[in-house]
Amino acid sequence: MEDPNKPEQRKKKAYLNFGQPSHEDEYVLHLADDDIPFDLAEKIEEILGKNWEVLDRGTRIEICHKRKFGLRDDKKVFGAVEQAIPDKYKLHK
Repeated sequence: MEDPNKPEQRKKKAYLNFGQPSHEDEYVLHLADDDIPFDLAEKIEEILGKNWEVLDRGTRIEICHKRKFGLRDDKKVFGAVEQAIPDKYKLHK
């Protein structure tokens, strides 16, 4: 049985939040201790579809609905991010 406390088996944390200060109407994704991989925003946008805007800001990704700014769809957005983030991360909500 694998020991989840071994450093090589622990995953880095990824945080996805909606409505943070200065980002009240959008989701913001942060990857702990890392810059955003160059293709991550593109992968998320492909999964979400054309009605969502996904912006790579270097240290975070901002996600918002293009037509209904401030729209929340946690199931869709969290699902897309979980599919797209590299395996070395665990998504925390």
